[in-house]
Amino acid sequence: MTVLVFIMLLYMTILLYGQMIGRSVVTEKTSKTVEIMLSSVTSRDLMIGKILGLGLAGMLQYAVWISMAFVLNHFLGPLFGLALPVAVSMQNMMWLFVFFILGFFLYSSAYAALGAASEDEQHLGQIAWPLLMFLIIPMVMLNTLVTSPDSTAVVIMSFFPLTSPIVMLSRILVASPPVWHLVLCIGILVASIVGMMVFAGKVFRVGILMTGKRPKLKEVLRWVKVK
Repeated sequence: MTVLVFIMLLYMTILLYGQMIGRSVVTEKTSKTVEIMLSSVTSRDLMIGKILGLGLAGMLQYAVWISMAFVLNHFLGPLFGLALPVAVSMQNMMWLFVFFILGFFLYSSAYAALGAASEDEQHLGQIAWPLLMFLIIPMVMLNTLVTSPDSTAVVIMSFFPLTSPIVMLSRILVASPPVWHLVLCIGILVASIVGMMVFAGKVFRVGILMTGKRPKLKEVLRWVKVK
């Protein structure tokens, strides 16, 4: 039960905030609002500001959840005989918080790039499907994650950046993965976030002002090469 609740929270919040970034970029692009903004800030600063702003909102939400769980477990619970419907430890809540931050920045950067490359929200939904699948796959394999946390497939998925936030969190909740697994997972995620931010920044710089047509993959890759 605890694993299911934590995994669902992580999945829903990463997806929700990522899509909010993408829709925000598309809305400002189609309404020409972004052209006014770019007269005051660079495209890179605009993208980073969007991601950081929404990221802080997400972190605040998680901080509230952690605080509520702590108060209920340590104060209100013993006083009024209340208990959370799932077993919650502060250590597990902190891991949930860590993987939300990492997953959020990775997926939000990707959604920012997709939003800049989209002509409208419908187009965004179409081109975001491959990215969304990497969030859905761990949910489909949830039974395997719980029953076989140390299987080869699960271990590999816990190192692959687009699936690792959910998969590694499930391994932590179900088993006790080696410390080097945790270090390697977080290291790969941080490196992937940096790479995705650089990639997204280049796509955002060109794509945010491109309107009137739906760019193909080859064209988007050419944007990345523009200096």
